[in-house]
Amino acid sequence: MSVYKVRNKHHIRATITEELAHDARGNTYVIRNAGRPVRYEVGALVDDLTPEELQAFPDRFELVDGEPLVLTHATPSRTINPALYALMERAYKGEATTDEQAIVGPLLAFLTAHAAGTATPEQQEALELQLAEFDLPLFV
Repeated sequence: MSVYKVRNKHHIRATITEELAHDARGNTYVIRNAGRPVRYEVGALVDDLTPEELQAFPDRFELVDGEPLVLTHATPSRTINPALYALMERAYKGEATTDEQAIVGPLLAFLTAHAAGTATPEQQEALELQLAEFDLPLFV
């Protein structure tokens, strides 16, 4: 387990409380509310730091003990081409060509996987090849 020390600025971690609730029909729901923030002062030791926190605030933590955390998304994020959203809107309205409508399914599948962080390089390459027919880059 890695232990990091907070340096040069305090760190505030947001928390979420979860409660189970039941309605009159017996359905169960999870209610999530903002919890109390956890504040770590300069010099505090944190042993449950997530890779996302370390990536968001790389200059705020110093490794004290253990192996450094592996950053999950070390590459800078790229922006999805806005023209693709316009393409999906045209397809939804029925204004897209048949070829454009055919690409919307794989595009939605990729965008869903990309947002969840589960998109594969093979899936991305296949979509980029399909988009190349329309001179549309996937990322801008």
